[in-house]
Amino acid sequence: MKYWDLEQCLNAVECPLDEGTKSNMRFLLELRHRVEHRMIPGLDNSMSSRYQACALNYCHYLTKLFGEGRGIEQLLTYSLQFSAFSTDQVKGIPVNDELPASLQSFIKDFDSSLPDSVFNSPQFAAKIILARQTVNHRNQADATVEFVDYNADFGEFVEKPIMVVKDRERPKFKAGDVVQAMRDQGFPKFSMTYHTRVWQAKNARNGTTFGTWVTGEWRWYETWFDVVRTHCEESGDLYR
Repeated sequence: MKYWDLEQCLNAVECPLDEGTKSNMRFLLELRHRVEHRMIPGLDNSMSSRYQACALNYCHYLTKLFGEGRGIEQLLTYSLQFSAFSTDQVKGIPVNDELPASLQSFIKDFDSSLPDSVFNSPQFAAKIILARQTVNHRNQADATVEFVDYNADFGEFVEKPIMVVKDRERPKFKAGDVVQAMRDQGFPKFSMTYHTRVWQAKNARNGTTFGTWVTGEWRWYETWFDVVRTHCEESGDLYR
C-alpha cells in the first residue's frame, strides 16, 4: 500500500484546496522542517496570523468536503487569553527582525515568491482585531462581544452592545507593482530608480501611512499609488 505525504497531496492536480490555503500549508510545512525540535523565541508571535489561518482553513474544508456534521468549530469556537494585553507587553513581543537570519531569509524568499492575490488572502494569513467592550447593564455582560457584519442593517441591534466587524487588513504591494501601475497609466518612462527617488524625497517609509514592513521587505499600501500618480502628473513630460 502506498501513501502520499502532505506535500505530494498539495501538489496534486486533484487537490481541492484554494491557492491561499495551499500556500499557507506549504509555508508551515517547510517552517516545521526548519525548526523541528528547536525552540525559537518570538517565532509563534511572528507567525500567529498564519497559524490562525491554518486553523480556520481546516474547519472550513472539513465541512465543505465532508459535510456540516464533521465541523469542530462548535466545540472550539474561541481561544481564551490568560493575561491582559498591556502597551508594554505588546511592545515586548519579538518581531521578525529578532528571528534567526536563516529563518528571516526563508520567510522573505517564500513570501516574495507569492503573487499578491495569495499573499494578501485571509487563507494565507488571518488578521483578527480584539477590542475590549464595556456594557451599560448587568444582563449585557454574559457574552464578551457580539459580532455584526459590516454591511448589516443596524436597526435590529440598537438595543444591544455590538462590535462592527470590517475587513481592516489592507492590501500590500511591491515597489515593482507601483512602477508597473504608473507605466500602465501613461507614464512609460517611470522606473524603479525614479520610484526610489520619490519615496526618499517624501520620506515615505517614515511611519505606516503609505506602507509597512513585511518579513524584512517594505510593501506599499494603495494610498501610495495616489501620491506617485500625482507626482507623475505634476512632472510634465518627464515620464511620458
